[in-house]
Amino acid sequence: MKVDPRLEDIRDDPELAASLRGLISARPSTLTGFRAEIADLRSGHARLRYPFKAEWCNPRGSLQGGMMAVFLDECIGFALLGCFPRLERMWATSTLTVSYLEPVTGPSEAIGRVIRLGRNTAYAEAELHTADGSVLAARAVSTLTLFDPPAAHDAHQ
Repeated sequence: MKVDPRLEDIRDDPELAASLRGLISARPSTLTGFRAEIADLRSGHARLRYPFKAEWCNPRGSLQGGMMAVFLDECIGFALLGCFPRLERMWATSTLTVSYLEPVTGPSEAIGRVIRLGRNTAYAEAELHTADGSVLAARAVSTLTLFDPPAAHDAHQ
């Protein structure tokens, strides 16, 4: 799979990596509520690990599909965060199409990738695997709308 060449590896820029770590700790996302762990984060790529909780399950005891979609969408968002670690652009999910392939009955790992980054639109995909990587449980493709961040005066509030 070919990835857009404009997606640079932020690990080559220690200042940017530090800025990104600060941003994540200052503005916790749904990662906090889900107790997810960032296993890898760079421009256009993210890998997040999620625990397994019974309250997230359907009556059969497997992870409810809506939770799987949240995990995939969150991982895609983090892949985009790697592209814009200073939040010079923001994004909102326009479409998220999920294919459910297998049930998840334990911890899982999501891998998100930005496939193409345009001026106003990004295209991304993500996969949700069992934590050991042996089972592909769900796959998502997403279109995201890119926009400028709120005005500078909002940052002072």
